[in-house]
Amino acid sequence: VPKADWKNLRIKIIDDALYDDPGHTCFRYGQDYWDQGKRKSCSWGEVLTQEKRDTLAKVLMPQAVEFFSQLLRVRPVQGALRLHSFNCGFEGGVRVPSWLRDEGTTDADMIIFLTARPISMSETIAYAGHCETDQYGRPIAAHFNWSPAQLQTPHNKWMEQYLLRVGMHELTHALVFSPNLIAAFPNQVP
Repeated sequence: VPKADWKNLRIKIIDDALYDDPGHTCFRYGQDYWDQGKRKSCSWGEVLTQEKRDTLAKVLMPQAVEFFSQLLRVRPVQGALRLHSFNCGFEGGVRVPSWLRDEGTTDADMIIFLTARPISMSETIAYAGHCETDQYGRPIAAHFNWSPAQLQTPHNKWMEQYLLRVGMHELTHALVFSPNLIAAFPNQVP
């Protein structure tokens, strides 16, 4: 494939679940949510405040996405990127909007469904993984979740860089570093 046919990876973030995610995201203290099939009650730390939402959706994720968009080049999707899945992700996943199955989007090579749901393992900051691939095995949709209990507004450059690196680390799981994606790598050994 000629080099001219390769373009920077276009990643689109769908963050609807940061505003409306019944039964999964904590929008207020004491609200019920489901975690691994168990009903739980939201603690203060698990509440997704406007400050946490803005840190995730307006600061950390755009920077992480921009890094990979500049780093990775792909043969861009021709026409609209349409998903075939009705659901994407972990712990019940995220409902894929019908418009992404019907008309799709023309400005992306990959979709990231962004959530901020509580994570029962307190040491886990975030997780991500792909949920759909194209005909060549390249991920085109993924779920990225950041625990609100582990999300804070960075008050210095070191903390911002740390949180950004966590986001970049998790995006690598969605882009390539997951067991079934690595298993599909072409064998390069002679």
